Amino acid sequence: MSYSDVLIGLQFGDEGKAKIIDLLAEDYDIIARFNGGSNAGHTVVHEGKKLILRQIPSGVMYADKQLYIGSGCALNLVQIADEIARIESAGIDVKGRLAISGLISVIQPHHIELDCLFGKYVGTTKNGIGPYYAGRCTRVLDQRLQNIRLGELLMKEELFEAIADNYRFHQEIYGFESEVDLEDYLAKMRASLKNLEQCIVQEQNYLLQEVKAGKTVLFEGAQSFLLDVIKGTVPFVTSSHTMASYAYVGGDLPAKYHRKTIGVAKAVMSRVGEGPFLTEIGDDSILDPVKNAKQNEAHLDVEKMLLSSDTNTYAQGLRIASNEYGSATGRPRRMGHLDIPLMKWSIECNGVDEVYLNKIDLFNLFAQGGDKIPVVSAYQLAEGAKTDRFSPLVDKIERPDYLDIPSFSDPKKSEGTVLEIEKLVGTKIKAYGIGPAREEMIFRS
Repeated sequence: MSYSDVLIGLQFGDEGKAKIIDLLAEDYDIIARFNGGSNAGHTVVHEGKKLILRQIPSGVMYADKQLYIGSGCALNLVQIADEIARIESAGIDVKGRLAISGLISVIQPHHIELDCLFGKYVGTTKNGIGPYYAGRCTRVLDQRLQNIRLGELLMKEELFEAIADNYRFHQEIYGFESEVDLEDYLAKMRASLKNLEQCIVQEQNYLLQEVKAGKTVLFEGAQSFLLDVIKGTVPFVTSSHTMASYAYVGGDLPAKYHRKTIGVAKAVMSRVGEGPFLTEIGDDSILDPVKNAKQNEAHLDVEKMLLSSDTNTYAQGLRIASNEYGSATGRPRRMGHLDIPLMKWSIECNGVDEVYLNKIDLFNLFAQGGDKIPVVSAYQLAEGAKTDRFSPLVDKIERPDYLDIPSFSDPKKSEGTVLEIEKLVGTKIKAYGIGPAREEMIFRS
């Protein structure tokens, strides 16, 4: 029977989605991306190999799996060429099984420049994603085509001049100074396009035809639900739709083939960039803004920090111990307690059928030497009321309320703690992770 499943992150990102995709991919024929672009950073570890993926679907480790990048994504031609070269240098073939929708639009050089100028407020990765999606909606600006699709670029060389004209037009308006050699960048785009020509599918029902032929699909969300451009904590979100239902728009398949939705969360919660984070520990004074933050913090005494009464010191220790740094950007992540109402709301909005919970092995870090782990169970509102319902409209929330659940002495014996979380969120926790590797996931009967 043909079907498709959708996997999304339930929090603010970095839940370990790629690890679960890699774990489950064996049971599917096609792993497909439906949103986002090179602003994603997905880490896959298998048999001693570690790959950081940005645009290529996370099922790449399986040599017999097809990979698909749908029309809802953002394609950076220069970066995907580098990514494919890096993957193939690890002995993994990509192009022989990668398909890219011809309807996907391409990131243009001015998108990146505009993101560098204006993206700081919301904490973007400066990969041009926001201006890219804005350009798709703008369509035409002052008679200049803003939405340039991959299939058309392959057929019309003159569209490269349109890309150059868009760059010069926006540079004149915004006055950005750039070290980018435009002609060199366009040459790299041309070379990548030629290299990817065999991967570009002009048959726009490609995925549908594959499913009709009996193949199964696992859709992979690039960014997580709380970063959805509408349902998330606006404006501190990504620029695409991240909820499960969008998989069938951005992934180019009718929704009639949907079977189930899989949610991924982690016990050690984090958020990167700006935006509300109700359970955050400490403040941004401990966030090293540079890419080598991990190296700068490596020499610190983590055990001592985790026993500190100073919240900033404690949060920094949590980050080091749980290795919470951006896969693609290296940015240090903000740390917080597990938020149960947030998880319940994400599960409800997306119709999640089962949850995979990562980083249980590090959950006891929140106990700070005790036998109880604090999790957020409700919120105190500014007017004195109380609610156990999360909302992305967080202005009325004054502070979180905590509930203690039992800790454990050995991650392999944490079933009781997982059961407590399962009761609180009201949805089956299918498996939980006690380490980063594929084989360190414990499936529950």
